[in-house]
Amino acid sequence: MKIRTALTLKNTFVTAAVFLLCMVMIYMVSERTRSQTFFHDLKSEAVTKAHLFLQNQVDAQTMQSIT
Repeated sequence: MKIRTALTLKNTFVTAAVFLLCMVMIYMVSERTRSQTFFHDLKSEAVTKAHLFLQNQVDAQTMQSIT
């Protein structure tokens, strides 16, 4: 194998590895962020509905219709 070919293959593999590593890191960070956002929104909605119901501002039937 020529030196030029060997260097080209090594550089190609290194570039592919760095690209793959970056993609995996981006995926992991975005998955974590999506999960945190989802559960934060879910908790916020639950707290709001609990306050409305417990303070008798809304009756039970209206609470069931709220989605």
